[in-house]
Amino acid sequence: MKPNIVLLLTDDQDERSLSLVPGIEEAIGAAGGTGPGATFNRAFVTTPVCCPSRVSQLTGAYAHNHNVLTNFPPTGSITKFRSEGWEDENIASRLKAAGYRTTIIGKYMNGYTGGYVPAPWERFFASTRPYQASPPLTFYENMGLGSEGPEYTNDPTRYLDTYLLRDVAVREIGRWGADRPLFMVVSFHGPHIPAFFDAADADRFADLKAPRVPSWGVSDADDPQYVKNQAPLTAEEAKAADTLYRKKARSILAIRRAIVDIVKKFEEKGQLDNTYFVFTSDNGYRHGEHAMVHGKHTPYEEDINVPLFVRGPDVSKGVRLPNFALNIDLAPTFCEWAAISPRPYMDGRSLAPLLRGESVPWRTNFLIEHWAESGVPTYKGVRSNEGRVYVEYASGASAGDKELYDIREDPYQLNNLMDDGATPTYLRERLAALKACSGDACRSAEEVSRT
Repeated sequence: MKPNIVLLLTDDQDERSLSLVPGIEEAIGAAGGTGPGATFNRAFVTTPVCCPSRVSQLTGAYAHNHNVLTNFPPTGSITKFRSEGWEDENIASRLKAAGYRTTIIGKYMNGYTGGYVPAPWERFFASTRPYQASPPLTFYENMGLGSEGPEYTNDPTRYLDTYLLRDVAVREIGRWGADRPLFMVVSFHGPHIPAFFDAADADRFADLKAPRVPSWGVSDADDPQYVKNQAPLTAEEAKAADTLYRKKARSILAIRRAIVDIVKKFEEKGQLDNTYFVFTSDNGYRHGEHAMVHGKHTPYEEDINVPLFVRGPDVSKGVRLPNFALNIDLAPTFCEWAAISPRPYMDGRSLAPLLRGESVPWRTNFLIEHWAESGVPTYKGVRSNEGRVYVEYASGASAGDKELYDIREDPYQLNNLMDDGATPTYLRERLAALKACSGDACRSAEEVSRT
């Protein structure tokens, strides 16, 4: 039988925050060389916004190709996802056609309000209202959980939604006959605001504060205009950032328990050795860096850098991989594991050879792109293997602004090198080649080294 594939997805989780909660990497990743899987040291999303990033995960396409650009209509959300045809054509539909039992549990897509089950999914349990709305949460499902029809209601302050999603997943694994391979997505709401957590953890991390890194709470004269407009954080804003950071850490504790229980259920089922597990997030998150109280959207490392752990039948154990791994790589990787051909619209590449320890040509650059939303303007940028980040802004008061950082010397992106002279030619050329690329052209442009 083909291997099972399980995607464990969090919402708004920066890579740095995982160091607060050991356990997830121990269950799935390298864990200091003793873990059951591999960890990518440099995993990134190409558009640091929930909806576009999730569509990139499902399609393997850069946002400029799948055209779901923001979280809200008319340029984004479930509305755009459907109108562009991606709801019916994505990695779930490909795997279903290949004989997989397809299951999604938790957050599906921004703006989904229920009323139907998308065709690619055989088993469906998806939230139907924004997570930040006040409880209770509602879910649309075809699993027979609702007492009356397909609606299921839950109050996360009474029954933590993380545990609800875990329990639904564990039940589904138990009911699955293992006569067909399983593709399961468990999409946790946490640690997204309001970052619900287990009441038993209310006293954990009592003294924790958002990391006071050099970029925390300040903007500089050489920043793009939208950052330059930020006033230094007030005492109240700093307090809010610290409070949220503590709540998110507590939320991740519950997610850790849920993931451990899900992995254990596959072991009880006798399927652990035939299952690939992938843990990641839809985007990173800021907690006061660059004088912005909290959020995502920007091209800064906090927003684009995410955790990525993988374990499975032929995955090297205890290995930390230095290669750039992107959200657009998930769908092509799943295709290889399922022994099906990647679709022509996929811009990413399979991570499977790297995970097996093979030496293969790999990207040295990748595209970062964003369309104006939540106070962050439209931009296109390129991140290079030697640590350079070059960004061009194209909307609002920041139109025409540019940023250039050397992450090796300036990891918190404080010294905009654009003040020191012209952009290196190779970065401008890389960005020009990537900003409208598609398929093979993206992969070729990503592999060009500095000349």
